[in-house]
Amino acid sequence: MLPLGRPFTATASVPYDADNLRRMALVRNCATPLLEFGVRRTAWWHQTGPMRPEEIHGIAAALGSAVLGTSRLAGGFSHETCLLTLTDGQVVVRLGGAAPAVEAAVMAAASRHVPVPQTLLVMASGDGARPAMVLEYVAGTPLSRVLSGLEFSEGSLADLGAEVGRVVAGIGAVTFERRGFFADENLSVNKERPWSGSVADSAIRSVARCAAESVVGSVADSVIGRISTSDCSTRHHHRDI
Repeated sequence: MLPLGRPFTATASVPYDADNLRRMALVRNCATPLLEFGVRRTAWWHQTGPMRPEEIHGIAAALGSAVLGTSRLAGGFSHETCLLTLTDGQVVVRLGGAAPAVEAAVMAAASRHVPVPQTLLVMASGDGARPAMVLEYVAGTPLSRVLSGLEFSEGSLADLGAEVGRVVAGIGAVTFERRGFFADENLSVNKERPWSGSVADSAIRSVARCAAESVVGSVADSVIGRISTSDCSTRHHHRDI
């Protein structure tokens, strides 16, 4: 168990303001950290499901508090995300995943460039409990809900898109010595086989497919050109961006 910060308040959802839009880029769909960065995952069906009693009691004991209630949050195919209400506040618990200590280290690295929820605790698996990462709680509304529930002018949508773009660029400002998968919480990177160079080709195919199926054709050529001439494979990134 690695204590990594002050007592809590964890991230569940994101208010519509500049700081929390930046957080949103690292907390996708109610506290799903933006952290699939090369962590090899175990089978997702072993990682999902409601919180187990041993997990609830273990986390409460580690935080020195009692549990008043739990609720399930959206997000994550390889893990389970829950809101835990304690006697002295709320935290978000991310259960499962192959290496939560690595993911906590990635969030710390990203925090130099964009606001992120604080990691309060990392716990290894054991005694029937899944690996867990406990995050501070930040109340608010996910960006997807903001976009679906309000009318926006063209200018405000452009501003919103620009803000999200700045967040993604900030995440990409974290670079590493080479492409590959993280080996440990020090974020050392294992050497990859030559096929990892196909990432750019895969991205180009994805953009071309989107252009054929939607309204983004007008920007596809520009995006493909940038992918073709950019070496971004050593940058901090998320598979869904």
